[in-house]
Amino acid sequence: SLVAPYFDIFLFNEGVGIFCLKVECDADEEVSYRKISAVLNRVRNPSAALFFENRQLTVLNFIQELLQPSVPLKPEWSAYIPQLKVYTVLDDSSFSSLTETAEQRLYELSHVLPVGSFLNSAHSPSAEYYEQIKKENTISIYANWKAIVLFDSFTRISSSFPDKFRSWEHEYFLIYIHCLYTKFRLYKFNSQLKDVFPISQLSNRVRKNFIEFVNDYNLAYISYKFLPNTLYEKINRSMEIQKELDSMELKIERLNEAHQERKSKQLNMMLIVLSLLSIISVITDLSQWLVLVGMPTSFIYSPSIAIGLWVLIGLLAFGYIRKIKPFE
Repeated sequence: SLVAPYFDIFLFNEGVGIFCLKVECDADEEVSYRKISAVLNRVRNPSAALFFENRQLTVLNFIQELLQPSVPLKPEWSAYIPQLKVYTVLDDSSFSSLTETAEQRLYELSHVLPVGSFLNSAHSPSAEYYEQIKKENTISIYANWKAIVLFDSFTRISSSFPDKFRSWEHEYFLIYIHCLYTKFRLYKFNSQLKDVFPISQLSNRVRKNFIEFVNDYNLAYISYKFLPNTLYEKINRSMEIQKELDSMELKIERLNEAHQERKSKQLNMMLIVLSLLSIISVITDLSQWLVLVGMPTSFIYSPSIAIGLWVLIGLLAFGYIRKIKPFE
């Protein structure tokens, strides 16, 4: 049986929330890696069945009951959670140090694989992929614990080093939540700007929201301490947050270029209109001078025609400018 000591929800701007449910094995039951793996595989599946207060509920329905009525949910809210994220912290007192076997268990739990699948199974990693995980996704600072960060999981195993002060559960977990929210918002920004054309009020609003978000959440340092900053940097790198930032900044740069190009076209159009108006004005003045020197009016450019041309050009210019919506 499982125990759920508490339930948290973190609310952010734009109506975004991250809910967190702590799940642990019953203290009276023997815990094994196989059981932990089975629990992780089950609780992260929203459609998996659970028994709660003598009722069978899916994980999704269970979460919905916890959220409502305190947190209003949109009808389509479940579409955003095809699979839950897993943050796992465990200590194995049977290891005096992190052996090769412990590292294999760490890999299996981080990928939510059956225990023992690291060796001789269809889920065994290639040497290249395992080295990549160790190099890019593994956090290894002290000899008595290691962690692996993936897009959908954070897994830490320690050897005879329990989380006595619950720092990993409360303090460092908040760093993970911060990075998870950052990843989601950047992905959403990038999705909203799939195409930078046409420039519209939506693209302008996304651009402004992105700049405000980066100023508020893209922090160089998150703490005055060494370990929190290291975790923050490693989690950001593993979630490829910088790639999302670079992609969005490139789109913003293209938006600015398109905006400048449109402004240049508008300016060129205005210069053309002014040039035409100047020509008409010269022709009108010339025609009036010719009349004064005695030339027959039938050969002179009529001022009424010039006025008509002014009106026509003005209407065309006004229609052209109205058609092109300004960027700001």
